[in-house]
Amino acid sequence: MKLNLLFSKIAFAFILISQFVFSQDFSTQADFSNFKVSYVGSDQYIHYNYDVQGKYRGYNLAMYFNTVSNDTRIFTNSVFDDSNYDPIYYPTSTTIDTWNLIWDDFSKVKNALKYILVIKTWPVYNSDGSILIPELTKTLEYIRPIETPNLTVTSVQVYSSSSGVKIFDSNTSSNGGPQLQKNASYQFKVIVTKTGNAAVNNLRFDLCQFNILQGDYPTVPPKTIKTQYLSFGQAQNSAVVTTETTIADFGSDYFMGIAFHLDKDNTIAETNENDNIKLLGAAYHGKMANIGDKIEVSVYDINGNLLKKLKTTSDDTDFMNVKSQLRSGKYILRSNEKSRQVLIK
Repeated sequence: MKLNLLFSKIAFAFILISQFVFSQDFSTQADFSNFKVSYVGSDQYIHYNYDVQGKYRGYNLAMYFNTVSNDTRIFTNSVFDDSNYDPIYYPTSTTIDTWNLIWDDFSKVKNALKYILVIKTWPVYNSDGSILIPELTKTLEYIRPIETPNLTVTSVQVYSSSSGVKIFDSNTSSNGGPQLQKNASYQFKVIVTKTGNAAVNNLRFDLCQFNILQGDYPTVPPKTIKTQYLSFGQAQNSAVVTTETTIADFGSDYFMGIAFHLDKDNTIAETNENDNIKLLGAAYHGKMANIGDKIEVSVYDINGNLLKKLKTTSDDTDFMNVKSQLRSGKYILRSNEKSRQVLIK
């Protein structure tokens, strides 16, 4: 500890002495310009460049995203010649291309609207202790160019409107689609994802029911359409659309289709105009057990040993409520109406 402290004092003294000795070398103050960020990656590195001209003993860097605060600081760094602490001189404008480790979550930094680089040069003193060149603070900004967005539906959850039970989740459900009943009401929670940093206003969202046995939407016209609109701010990359609808009458069919259609009128320019529709197949029933009725589900291990019995509602057709109460593993779930083998991760 004492040895490290001694070295620190010697280094500080050397820097201070060098500022006196070489003060006569400074005829031009350093200037900085043309700051640009070229890369922000999941490897936690940010690549950037800026131009410098003139002489400097050293300077401190601090980069921020969107605004200058402790919460938005990306990194701090110091630049100087640590070999002999000589002044560094760039007679003409020179581009410094470099990188730093990102201290914060890179996704916050990556989605920033602008980057701010604050540079503070070290002061230079005359031999009598007076200031030859004072500290200079230069703030440079780089505003990200507006990027064309792409809009997609990335996940779907379905809830029974009467009981509130989640009956389907596209991220975890194993049976391909929900089981829905004619004239029953369901709530759909859909996550829409936006790439790029452009604001999007009045994005049209359609939930369409169609006869999947006749083909796919939009070749098959929808039987019903539920429309609403949403918007994204520049820094916003996802939004949840919640819509409630009643299942139409598909006669004696056992299957139906649901389409989630974004920007049906093509009013928003996107990088990909061909991925705005997400299709979901669903089992269709003219009549199931009374929605909301309590049912008992027996839980067995993979060898057929009864582990426990749990309660859920008749509209929990994928046993979502039951599976949420079980640990990771393989199970067999049985009710009076059906039996299913499930893997819970």
